[in-house]
Amino acid sequence: MEAIIARLRESEAELMAVVSGLTDTQWLGASGEGRWTAQENVEHLILVERGVVTLVRRALGQPAGERGAVLTDDEVWARLTAVGRRAAAPERVRPTGQWVDRGEALAEFSRRRAETVAFGLETEEAVLRGRWFQLPVGEVDGAQALLMLAAHALRHVAQIRELA
Repeated sequence: MEAIIARLRESEAELMAVVSGLTDTQWLGASGEGRWTAQENVEHLILVERGVVTLVRRALGQPAGERGAVLTDDEVWARLTAVGRRAAAPERVRPTGQWVDRGEALAEFSRRRAETVAFGLETEEAVLRGRWFQLPVGEVDGAQALLMLAAHALRHVAQIRELA
């Protein structure tokens, strides 16, 4: 879990650095047809962080299931950090303008990420590895779901960098 926690912290630091360096125009400015603004990217990350951690927490209340064809950690990382392929976000994690203020958005992301890190630190890795889910990236276990959050943040950092 140490490597996953480190990646969660590193991706948060990278997001904070990139977004903090944007002008107000870059934060809210239109990015082109079908592309999100920096604000929308951050809001999406907040929504995904909340949803994935909730999903994993719920799964811990269930008995461990038989492991399916779960991806490796490296495959999860590679699939999520590949920025060339864009996919439509599910409706429940599409931005709606909840966190327009940059400071509030970054504070909310940091709060959510701190909860994710604390959850990862307090939960035994074997327990997380014993729960698996079908997510848009493929079948992942609970630890990989947390790893996915780090990779997902970096994917959106790359998209935000394209706006600057």
